[in-house]
Amino acid sequence: MKFLKKVFGLGKDEDYEEAIELYNNHMYRKAIERFKKVIENKDPSISLHHRLSHFYCGQAHYNLGLMFFAMSDFDKAVVEFENAVKFRPNQVEIWEYLGICYNNICEYEKAVNAFEKVLDAEPSHLPARLKLGIAFHNLQMWDKAISICQEILKTHPNYADVYFHLGLAYLGQGKPSDASLAFENALKINPRYKEPRIRLGITQAYLGNLDEALNHISLMLKEFPNYSDLHYYLGIIYASSDEVPKAISSFRRALEINPSFSESRVKLGILLYKARKFKEALNEIEEASRLDPGNKNIHMILEHVRRQISLPEKISKEMPGITHMDPTDDEMIAQNIHDFNKHLEIVPNFSEMLSIMKGFSEENASFYEPLISIVQDSVAQHPGYADLHSSLGSLFFKTKRYDEAEKAFKQALAINPEYLQARINLFRTFKVEGKLEAALKEGQYLFEKGLPYPDFHCSLGEIYISLKMFDEAEAVLQSALEKKPNYARAHLVLAQLYENMGDKDKAISQLLKCLDSNPLKEHKLEASEALLRLRG
Repeated sequence: MKFLKKVFGLGKDEDYEEAIELYNNHMYRKAIERFKKVIENKDPSISLHHRLSHFYCGQAHYNLGLMFFAMSDFDKAVVEFENAVKFRPNQVEIWEYLGICYNNICEYEKAVNAFEKVLDAEPSHLPARLKLGIAFHNLQMWDKAISICQEILKTHPNYADVYFHLGLAYLGQGKPSDASLAFENALKINPRYKEPRIRLGITQAYLGNLDEALNHISLMLKEFPNYSDLHYYLGIIYASSDEVPKAISSFRRALEINPSFSESRVKLGILLYKARKFKEALNEIEEASRLDPGNKNIHMILEHVRRQISLPEKISKEMPGITHMDPTDDEMIAQNIHDFNKHLEIVPNFSEMLSIMKGFSEENASFYEPLISIVQDSVAQHPGYADLHSSLGSLFFKTKRYDEAEKAFKQALAINPEYLQARINLFRTFKVEGKLEAALKEGQYLFEKGLPYPDFHCSLGEIYISLKMFDEAEAVLQSALEKKPNYARAHLVLAQLYENMGDKDKAISQLLKCLDSNPLKEHKLEASEALLRLRG
């Protein structure tokens, strides 16, 4: 032992022990200070404490970065991830998060560099490749963005997100017909995918197909009647068709849902002005200016309307109309298409992020509770995003708020019935709640979809056993072993099945196979206890 202490620099180190305690209690900022003190005072060539402190210092910065990332505070997240990568330069996850943050704070060239590092390490990392395409899009490098999307689609032709981004890149390149086709392909894969349908509607309006444009936006409004952007785009299309009363009605509805929607307010004001309802127009445009005080176009329109009202009626009738931001202008739809491509933010995928956070204690509600509030705010702003509802459900599940988790997963599935991860999570929630019939219904649906996860098969097998559906349990557990031979948990659950069926010999055989399959500690203990019981 003395030899080991000498070689590895082991032994008591109060700074290191205090740093680890702070780290384990999620007090990362203070832990970093202590770890750095150890790093400064230890010889890296002989001290294990130095090397461990180096690792944990990077991990603490990474964890802080994840927290800021979850709160969409990308500027602060960048600082932490940049510090983390100094300690762990080959950690792919850090570079991916850095790329997202750089993109979202408009440092696109840095984003490209970060995503390319991810792909150098993992060429098959599909999400990073798509994110690289988004960064090229934001640099207006349309050819590269299109090339990346086309490359992904060669091997993953059913990836609706890629068709959506391909359509946006075609719009940037000035090819609306190609963009329409790409959006249509996205909708063939996922008919409920809101974003490409909106873009398709506006693109069709740009191409002069106003009836088709109205059809797409109206179709979305049936599903999302309280989504203000849809009413706004409907107003733009009506205004382009010279259906001004309908356009006014649509902009008003958008503002009923979201009173802070300045673009809708200013366009409503312009239409009221054109209808010579000057006082109403002034009220709307003044409010739009208050909501967006730095917008020079709104200020210019406001001054024009004020002058109009101050003039005698005879002179007023001879005043020129408003030329900026007029929703009846033929160029307005083209401007909306241009606005689609100004800055594509990479929306944090909370589900992905939560899976990376497994190192955090699930009992630490103080960490997860703030995230719940953040995701709830996001859900309120984007009620039609199934991912957000599913992520909220995951947070509720982690904090053991199963009723709320169930509601969130159900809402995700109401938006997108084919969202398998949300359905898996709903299945898990029903199982934990003891709602076995409901869990069985979800489990059978997933099984018929050919879900490849043996762990899911084991969970479904446990439900069949609880409901005394033994033949079905055996079939699904054998399916798990076909997918993953020597899967310890499958052998353990099969042993439970055979014990319930009264076949002691088969149960013992499965327990022995479980113990020979390198089981997890809890499965090993459970199998050993069952073996003693059956042999006793």
